[in-house]
Amino acid sequence: MAFLFADWLKEQRGIRNLSQAQLSELTDGEISQNTISSWENNKTIPSIRNIAVIAHSLQMSLSNIPWDYIDFGVSFEKEEPQCLRERFSLYDLPQADSLKTFDGKVYELKGFVGIERDSGQVEHVTNLYYRTRTVVSNSMILAKRKNVEDELMVVKRKKKVKSQ
Repeated sequence: MAFLFADWLKEQRGIRNLSQAQLSELTDGEISQNTISSWENNKTIPSIRNIAVIAHSLQMSLSNIPWDYIDFGVSFEKEEPQCLRERFSLYDLPQADSLKTFDGKVYELKGFVGIERDSGQVEHVTNLYYRTRTVVSNSMILAKRKNVEDELMVVKRKKKVKSQ
């Protein structure tokens, strides 16, 4: 499930029962309440340094930050920040019916394992994820990637799969 950094920050404050002003105080005044409000309303995106300050203030590791959903690039086409990347996660894979790899193999997915259609070879989805080209569920393409080095991205308009 994809979510915005703003939602994550609100959730973290809620878990700790902190107001924006209280979170600002925890940063020793490095980040103002107005800045936190701006982030939570998706008006601006925090810098990596400010995210580190927030994580330290919340006494959490930087590994708990949803980095995959934050775009730090600059968009010249839009004024608004590009906060949401619709990446298809490894954890989304078990919900699909099947996948096709770059070498043309089709795997039927059964939870966290894939069974290769022709040979019956069984592989864990963690071994299949980075080789996955197309993900299918209910005869609809959910996600795909063009090149092996690309991210596996959610297909915005679901398309009927021809036949794998």
